[in-house]
Amino acid sequence: MADPFETSRRKVARAKAHIADLERETRVFFEARPYTVAVELDPEEPRHQVHKLKFDRPLPDSFATLTADAVHNLRSALDNAGYGLAVAAGRVNPKYTAFPFAGGVVEFDNSIKGRCKDIPEELHAVFRAYKPYKGGNDFLWALNEVSITDKHKLLAVALASMLGNMKGEGALVSMPINPVWDGVKQEIELARCVAGAAVKYHAEYALLVAFDEIAVVGGEPVLNVLDYFVHIVVDVLSALEAEARRIGLVN
Repeated sequence: MADPFETSRRKVARAKAHIADLERETRVFFEARPYTVAVELDPEEPRHQVHKLKFDRPLPDSFATLTADAVHNLRSALDNAGYGLAVAAGRVNPKYTAFPFAGGVVEFDNSIKGRCKDIPEELHAVFRAYKPYKGGNDFLWALNEVSITDKHKLLAVALASMLGNMKGEGALVSMPINPVWDGVKQEIELARCVAGAAVKYHAEYALLVAFDEIAVVGGEPVLNVLDYFVHIVVDVLSALEAEARRIGLVN
């Protein structure tokens, strides 16, 4: 009997390879220090100086491409499992084998009855346990959302930074806890001070790539989210395989 999860395993392995490539490329990018520290007057509030990191190059397109490729492979792994299980159950050329992602619990019930009706009903309990809809398992739902987003436009990836051990004295006006990446100006504001006055501050920061404005994962580190996507997809596949063994679909 053919292994119904063989294609899914290949998809997950491919996703992991894309994630490893992304991790390597982001490390090389930031190690090159593609930015300078600049101090500029705020044109809207000339009494303030703005201290910022200004990037001299955009993020490589490969960051978004590798992210999208990893997500698509993980998303496909779930659908491929459904198809493999339907075939293992004796369905000939099954058409309704999609993983039942949905926008909410009502849509999920309809999806179970329609989009995956060729998958043995005994396995539907696994789908229900994982709640792949908004308001159920939001991160699992987000996997599908990211995949859909990229079908319409190149996945937008923003920069995020983390600051710790922040200290300031003198004319320091503000120092954001969660600095915001300005994708238009290609910069991150670190601190705002009184123009012309003495100021001293200390900030430790790390730079990373984060998702742009996408529900649930917006602003979250891309590599962390992708690792979690891998974890949850592997977990779903393992649960499906265990149930398939229990009901005798696979040896």
